[in-house]
Amino acid sequence: MRDSDRVLDEAQRRQRYLATHDGLTGLPNRALFYEFAEKALTYARRHQQTLALISLDVDRFRTINENLGHGAGDHLLEEVGRQLLQCVRRSDMVARLGGDDFVVLLVNLASRKDAAIVAEKIHALISRPHRIDGHELFVTPSIGVAMFPDNGDTPESLMSRAELAQKRVKEDGRG
Repeated sequence: MRDSDRVLDEAQRRQRYLATHDGLTGLPNRALFYEFAEKALTYARRHQQTLALISLDVDRFRTINENLGHGAGDHLLEEVGRQLLQCVRRSDMVARLGGDDFVVLLVNLASRKDAAIVAEKIHALISRPHRIDGHELFVTPSIGVAMFPDNGDTPESLMSRAELAQKRVKEDGRG
């Protein structure tokens, strides 16, 4: 392979990465998430498996941006992304959809309870104090969960149900 071909291949890989990943956290973005979710649902249907979609955001994130600046907010989002990855298996997906909105897709669940266990782990980890730019920040996530096949059979229907559950959590006092 010639050097010019290697440079072109690397540029194409970089361009694909930038098109499919969040620039701040390095997590998959909305486009890659939906691509993965479609494949995961096809597999789950074929093999009669259960999967869960967890939608979450950081409560009062806007206040952090307003009071400490966008740099602190960005550092918090990076930390939340790292913490989410600690809560899932390699076969699952964590993505940042934008702002403080994240989504987790849990595939091939042994039990429906597994989704609740992961949601609890996420809540506990993100609710710990965060040391960001010399400040100790206390935040909580609002989390909504939707299950396949019970709550939907497309990425969009599962997302809609998870966001509705998340909205109810916020209305009931967040967290």
